Amino acid sequence: MLTKQDLNAIGGLVDNKLEKRLGPIKKDIKKIQKTLDTAINNFDRTDVKIVDNVRKIQTHLNLPVMDYV
Repeated sequence: MLTKQDLNAIGGLVDNKLEKRLGPIKKDIKKIQKTLDTAINNFDRTDVKIVDNVRKIQTHLNLPVMDYV
């Protein structure tokens, strides 16, 4: 029969092995997240610039200015 100490020791070993294997994966996920954040920010800025340009064109051509969501 396994005692509580035995189970805790086994749990500690499993946790250590998981941390060793998951460490590189966690780093890769952080890199991917940073890359995604950069890409999303770039697209957001580009979208805002396009909306501003469209509004300027609409104003210049005396067209009704549309509110973009």
